[in-house]
Amino acid sequence: MSSSVTDLPVAESRAAAPRPGRRAPAALLTAGALLAGAALVLIPPDRILGASIRAVFFHGAVTWTGIILAGVGGVAGAVVLARGAASPAGLAGRLWRIQSLAASFWTLSLMLSFPVMRMTWGGVLWSEPRLLMSAEVVATFLILWTVGLLAGDPRWTAAAMLLAVAVMGVLLAATPGSFHPDNPVLKSGSVRYIGTFLAIVTGLLLVSAGTVLAGRRRP
Repeated sequence: MSSSVTDLPVAESRAAAPRPGRRAPAALLTAGALLAGAALVLIPPDRILGASIRAVFFHGAVTWTGIILAGVGGVAGAVVLARGAASPAGLAGRLWRIQSLAASFWTLSLMLSFPVMRMTWGGVLWSEPRLLMSAEVVATFLILWTVGLLAGDPRWTAAAMLLAVAVMGVLLAATPGSFHPDNPVLKSGSVRYIGTFLAIVTGLLLVSAGTVLAGRRRP
């Protein structure tokens, strides 16, 4: 009897202790935020833009993250449509969160376009093709995200995700200079510029992964 009483607190502590898998989202969120923040601080000032170059880098990293998340969501959507009820458990809910994040990053990218334009070009160029393209992508994602949300069916969510990715791909391919033709970061030859930019993208992707894994089901 004494041994069972002694073991009881140990058993309760083991039951109350969080499983390692449940700590993964928090670890990803923390690691991603720290990595992106540290990379932003380490970006060397530009000769012309000075410290404002950090805003330019962050804007580009946000856009890249939105594109990558959309691609991942497209793959997940194809799996949901192809396998239907046989899809891996929880994939439909994660697909919806990926779609939400992709729409959020594209929206943030569009919002950042205006201050970044003022910093780099001295004003907003409303007819700039990349700005118009971003607005069209954001509108597409938000409309199709709403369709999937209202439908409440994983197949609708998957179809909406695939359609959004297709529209995004066409717009990126058809818009002149959508990736900045000179690609100033990756073609700069600066290990520090390239490294910090890729570190920001990686950090944002880790934050996104933690967000996707944190939720158990679609709201």
